[in-house]
Amino acid sequence: MIDLHSSPSFGNNNTLASGNGSYSLGSSYHAETINDACWVDGYECIYLLTGSNDCSVRLSKFEGNKFLSTRELPPHESCVRGVCLSRHSSSCSSLLVTCGGKLSMEFYLLDDQDPTGSVSLLCSYRTLSVKTASIDHRMNTVRAVTLLPQDKRSHLVVSGDSDGNLHVCIISELRASARKTTIGSILQGNGRPALCLELIRCSDKVIAFVGTTSGEILVWVFPGSVISSDDNEVHLGEGTMPTSPLSTFKAHQSGVNGLSVSLIESQTGSSDEEFNVVVCTVGDDQALSTCVLDFTNDNKQHQLELKRERLVISQCASASALKAVKIITDASSGIHRVYTTGHDEKLTLWHLDVNSDDSFLSFIASSPIGTEGCCIDCICIKQSDGSVDEIIAIGGEGVELQQRSANSIFFVQPPNSKRQTAFNHSRYRYHQIG
Repeated sequence: MIDLHSSPSFGNNNTLASGNGSYSLGSSYHAETINDACWVDGYECIYLLTGSNDCSVRLSKFEGNKFLSTRELPPHESCVRGVCLSRHSSSCSSLLVTCGGKLSMEFYLLDDQDPTGSVSLLCSYRTLSVKTASIDHRMNTVRAVTLLPQDKRSHLVVSGDSDGNLHVCIISELRASARKTTIGSILQGNGRPALCLELIRCSDKVIAFVGTTSGEILVWVFPGSVISSDDNEVHLGEGTMPTSPLSTFKAHQSGVNGLSVSLIESQTGSSDEEFNVVVCTVGDDQALSTCVLDFTNDNKQHQLELKRERLVISQCASASALKAVKIITDASSGIHRVYTTGHDEKLTLWHLDVNSDDSFLSFIASSPIGTEGCCIDCICIKQSDGSVDEIIAIGGEGVELQQRSANSIFFVQPPNSKRQTAFNHSRYRYHQIG
């Protein structure tokens, strides 16, 4: 059953009757399509960070299953294509990153302990190229991850541009200088524009997965720690900056629009020396691809070796182009799931089983949304009664939120011994911000 309702957080907005409930038209937060969105889970508050084609970036406070307020960060000169965050577990602040046209990238610090959501500019990224970047030359995607040791409060930030290059920055929250610009390294890609990327920490390494317009996924490996130099600046520690990808595999016949990665337990288990990473991608070819990569980490040689790739492509996973995907893993229950969305204006839920012999994914259910989904992110929030709600944010012409109890999925064993997934008292709730 799908329950549509109007959120009281948007005041006296117009609502449309729809089935068993109503649909909120929401508030006008962005004037154009939202290209990227991410949840910010701080100590005191939860926020949703969004970036749009209208050059704006907004940070919306979420509490009690509704948005209470929003603030606008300084706008970009051109479109905003990517937003992300990174946060050390011992830190009281979160690093917010935005990127977009003219190869711009901005870094902010959010004070997690300030209930008003205090945000300060940390620095801006600039290239050393003598050629002026045009509006068409842009950063298409950005992601960040923490670096060790934690007391250095440093982050690895990687952005992919429209020439297929990667821009790599080491950002420290404890910047000793008053310089408000930072310069990173540029790594040459395969010459095809980078459309999406994700970073994941595996032991003492950081692995970057980059999706391009050629349908390929490039796998890069970076050191996962920093050291201090004599000038109090931080630099990557053991290992060097990579010069080429560790591996490349073909996931789609056309561009890779969305990508999500996660560490996942296999039948043999995981450790610091051996671990498994699952990568889900979607594209214009309407396919949903899943690749499980088995890695071995040689700590003595500081090298990461890819032992095996298992790629399964689910053709015709949608009636039209897919734009975004999100993997949700649950180590306690072993019930892993994948959300996809795109031009079909649906949110689709899949069951993920990397130990399956024939297919990693099986369809569970889909629900309608009021926009062509361009981006997706998910957060789990513990309620006062001890239950856990999964809040899925889908960005497009506005942002819709779907809410579902994380305890609502269970497995049944049918007579043919095939394991299937079903819903138990599942309930969706919708909000929209325009």
